[in-house]
Amino acid sequence: MRTLSRAIFAGLFGISQFVLAAAAPATRPVIHLPPALAEYAPLAQQCARFQELVLGATWRTIYQEDFSGRGVPTWSSPTVAPVAQPGPNPHLRLTRDEGRSVLYFEAAGGQGLLHIGPKVSGDFVVDIVAKSVSEFPCDISLFCDRIDAGPGFQFGANVNTNNKLWVGPVKPRPGADAEGPNAQKYVELPAEPLIVKNTWHRVQMEVREGQILAWVDGKLLGKAPLEDGYDPTAQRQPLVYVYSSAIQLREARIETLAPGAKKVSRDEAWAKAFGETKLDQVREKLQFLVDCLAHDDEATRNGAELLLKRTGELAVPALEQAAAGGMSEQKVRAGLLLRVLRPRPVTQPSPPRAQPPALQPIQPLAPELDLNQSITPGQAPVRF
Repeated sequence: MRTLSRAIFAGLFGISQFVLAAAAPATRPVIHLPPALAEYAPLAQQCARFQELVLGATWRTIYQEDFSGRGVPTWSSPTVAPVAQPGPNPHLRLTRDEGRSVLYFEAAGGQGLLHIGPKVSGDFVVDIVAKSVSEFPCDISLFCDRIDAGPGFQFGANVNTNNKLWVGPVKPRPGADAEGPNAQKYVELPAEPLIVKNTWHRVQMEVREGQILAWVDGKLLGKAPLEDGYDPTAQRQPLVYVYSSAIQLREARIETLAPGAKKVSRDEAWAKAFGETKLDQVREKLQFLVDCLAHDDEATRNGAELLLKRTGELAVPALEQAAAGGMSEQKVRAGLLLRVLRPRPVTQPSPPRAQPPALQPIQPLAPELDLNQSITPGQAPVRF
């Protein structure tokens, strides 16, 4: 699913560095994979191949950021003013939380916009893991280009009282102002769930087949058709939006739909991906990676999590067991991974319990609303 470029070895620590290919050099975060996990990279590649063959379509990750601080920053904010004095910006800076690096982003007294990743078009999904660290949360939301235009998903809007899907722009009526309030429409979603302060949430905005879908923590909140005025071929800049509050970002990922292999049966897909390897052998190796989520070494924990993200449905049973009764950090990491892998809104059918709610009629913009594998020496790159 991902393309890992040339390995650069960090001799001081004995850890290999890998660059995740994206759409432009500025979107290439550095990812560390400890040597102890290097032999499991081909397994992740095989699992990803199996998933691709079973599904018959492929979602390619074009952007992945863990906010580790290694390499050139892949984010920027047009609403955070630069500081004159040396040192980090108090409103946009890397910090640490629960033993790992995160990005602190604050919108002081108004709207806050954070550009992440490259521009997208066609079918795509924007996926972040974030939490509000403000006394009064308001928005952990996702838009493209600007906040007054769809597609967009407002999670915890209006001081954390409701959720919205933005489906505009629409074709203006004769004589209407294309930039006026009638040019944009939104759909009210159920006001549950909302942002829980100091709690990690996985927030996803998915644009697929002329629709926009909103997901929070693996639950489909709703979906709606995009308006006729929406141009799927236009290039759009993904944005994270907050209002008069502060959040921490732990992960950000962008995927786009790419042509995949022809869909085949599970037996044929297994033979193509794994050859003579048995299911029990694969599950034993995946169990080792899940066990590494509780490893004493942080780099090993992070590396195992990175590989497990590529394994699709095959790792779900072991992750379910860890999430139910594992050690504290292992339990948290397994739970976050399950939110990605089950349900997988961009690659798997929605589970029966996650049917979209009945949506309220589309309303015009309220005038008072302020939108608030690895590589070792001599090896060729491993492609995911």
